[in-house]
Amino acid sequence: MNMDQDTRDAIIAPFATDGMGTPDKTYVRYEGLTPEALKELVDQGFADRGEAQNDAPELGSLLDYALENKSITFSGYTIGKPRNDYRVTVDKIVLSDKSDKDATIRFALRFHSADELSDHNGALSAWWD
Repeated sequence: MNMDQDTRDAIIAPFATDGMGTPDKTYVRYEGLTPEALKELVDQGFADRGEAQNDAPELGSLLDYALENKSITFSGYTIGKPRNDYRVTVDKIVLSDKSDKDATIRFALRFHSADELSDHNGALSAWWD
């Protein structure tokens, strides 16, 4: 695991919604993380392809799906170095453009077992608690 938190946080910063202003950045929420940014986190060793939020698919599986499909982003959180569980976690995958009906159906079928599958503001999302 790459422990260079400053570099990791620089990748996350454009997507951060809460926590970046805290001195130790122990817990930072992010939304709208692009597949390319997540791939960079994985490639640099900040995120583990085998990590999964409870019953969610493994991060690597979510990333592969996103790289093969359009209009996918991620939400989740990071845990900072002061804690012993330093990591990047994805807890939601979002399909922001439902104009492609086949892609929307594939998304719903693939992630139907999420804790919450919702259609909100024109986007379809799957979230795991």
